[in-house]
Amino acid sequence: MSYVIELSDEQYETLQRAAEERGETLANLLTTLAEEVRSRKSPAHAYTTEEWFRHLGATDEQIAEARRIARERSNAPG
Repeated sequence: MSYVIELSDEQYETLQRAAEERGETLANLLTTLAEEVRSRKSPAHAYTTEEWFRHLGATDEQIAEARRIARERSNAPG
């Protein structure tokens, strides 16, 4: 079975350039990408909000303050 996908000119050119940089055809690049995704042992990691803040460089104090603000807003009327 095969499928056709629609890409904007910009998307196509970006993928084509990526393939050329790797010395591959666009078809090979997409095949390799599909195989890499299929062969992953675990699903892609989803960050919790706290993990994401840490990833962005937030301190414990900043995270605690963000948590406090979120709690206040969720308890606010209306």
